[in-house]
Amino acid sequence: MNGGHRIRILPPETARKIAAGEVVDKPAALVRELLDNALDSGARHVVVEIEGGGIGLVRVMDDGDGMDQEDLGVCVLDHATSKIADIDDLLSLTTLGFRGEALASIAAVARLEIVSAPAGGEPYRLVSRPSGQASLEPWRGRKGTTVTVEELFAEIPARRKFLSRAGNESASCRQVFIDKALTHPDTEFRFVADGAMTMFLPAASQFDRIMDAYAPTRPPEGFFIAHYSGDSFSGSVVAGDPSFARTDRRAMQVFINRRRIQEFSIQSALDDGYSGWLPGGLHPEGWILLDVDPAEADFNIHPAKRDVRLRRVAEIRRAIVAAIRQALQNRSGGPPSPEPPENPGRSLWASEENPGAGTYGGTDPALTPGGRRTAHPFVTMPVDQAEGTAGGGFGIGEGASSSGEGSGFRYIGQTLGVFLAFEMDDALWLLDQHAAHERLIFDELSKGKPAVQDLLVPVSFASDNREEDDYIAANRDELLAAGFALEREGKNWEILSMPAILACSDASALIDLVRSRPDPSGLVRAANASVACRAAVKDGDELDAPAAVDLISRALDLPEKRCPHGRPIFVRHSREDLFRSVRRIVAR
Repeated sequence: MNGGHRIRILPPETARKIAAGEVVDKPAALVRELLDNALDSGARHVVVEIEGGGIGLVRVMDDGDGMDQEDLGVCVLDHATSKIADIDDLLSLTTLGFRGEALASIAAVARLEIVSAPAGGEPYRLVSRPSGQASLEPWRGRKGTTVTVEELFAEIPARRKFLSRAGNESASCRQVFIDKALTHPDTEFRFVADGAMTMFLPAASQFDRIMDAYAPTRPPEGFFIAHYSGDSFSGSVVAGDPSFARTDRRAMQVFINRRRIQEFSIQSALDDGYSGWLPGGLHPEGWILLDVDPAEADFNIHPAKRDVRLRRVAEIRRAIVAAIRQALQNRSGGPPSPEPPENPGRSLWASEENPGAGTYGGTDPALTPGGRRTAHPFVTMPVDQAEGTAGGGFGIGEGASSSGEGSGFRYIGQTLGVFLAFEMDDALWLLDQHAAHERLIFDELSKGKPAVQDLLVPVSFASDNREEDDYIAANRDELLAAGFALEREGKNWEILSMPAILACSDASALIDLVRSRPDPSGLVRAANASVACRAAVKDGDELDAPAAVDLISRALDLPEKRCPHGRPIFVRHSREDLFRSVRRIVAR
């Protein structure tokens, strides 16, 4: 049954080294575990020192409570911990560490030295090697603990050869250091690599700690705080303007009960919160800080405590999404300005004379962290909306002059089948005709229940899977509020009515909506966005001059100058920008 091999019991030393690999797999794990212990001890000053990427040495010094002789003598034994006494303590856990595995695991794979002293107590030193007994002796020192780890995996060459080069390991150690410092802003942190201090984080507010650790070169007024809470949770989100958007999710981070956690459902709340502010494929910069009742969270899943099970994930997500959306609206005094995320850090509205224009100003004191924020005004666009628009607010009318001169701008023409070009405020503007018309239609649809047309011949479609069927059945009321009436007919669904603005046979808006399955709380909005996209003037459609001028006039008066999917409607090129692009001297 076992191929002729006899089952044997591994020696305790071998078993310890194997088990230690679940906790300590690289130098960054040493930094993580030792920082957890330092912070749990109440430290207010912490120094992390590494050499050779942490392969040669990792040292963590703190001024916490320290250990007396008795505790120091047993701290490296298996399952030795001061954090819990029995399994029920996990329901009220408030410390970062609790498994009692870290120091024992480190002692199994490296040379370990701990010097520690409690307040008013005598310092002692413990030295342990993987193949020998630990020694304990009186020493010299001060209140707190200093842990030094050397010769990592020196006696386990199979493990050591899989470590990365020193530069990569050093970067991983630094990232762990930052993650731990972020959620303990009242503690001072120093990071020393190969004898040079590369990061110093003084005690600060939570907002300023995030700025100092993650965005030291970014303007702090480009970020905001949103608070949220529920029956068993509370927290805040620190997030950046849509102009700081990225194509990856590396700047979207989740911290639950002061631990950085890999929790996609909570992380994705950032994307949902920015829905309508960012186009698809772009993600915001944001840090979710969540405190959950320990009885509602289980961290005892992975030895590194990277994962968690939460009982109220859906409720927490809804609270975070709502807080972000409200903060974005409050911060801008309404919806966001059209600053394109493709050019982070520089607003299309900005100029040398007015560098702050176009950034998102916030005046709500509750959203003004640390007293360091500065509100910036939106650019004002002195135009008069054209009158006599046809189509009940959906169409493009002929109520404006063909030049647009009376509306504060001069219409130039249509270009590349997509843009309407015009001059205003001594600058060249390009309007995305589809995005602008889409926004106008969306705003009209969002004012109330849309006009609906009953179909003489119902449109039939088949769902792709059981999940889609369940989604439609569970959200028929929301779909009806968006103008779609559906009935089940055998294996298919039949559309009995749809928004009047759509062509009678165009079910693509609904089908795409069902395929994407947005959160029910945002389903009506998503439906309106999908309908607006289908009904709007398309790229390549030719508009005559009066219709183009009318669209520009109405778009300039929009409170939110982005399409429902987050794309900016306008692009502005100042005279200075254009002259510089052709190396022309700008006249003053």
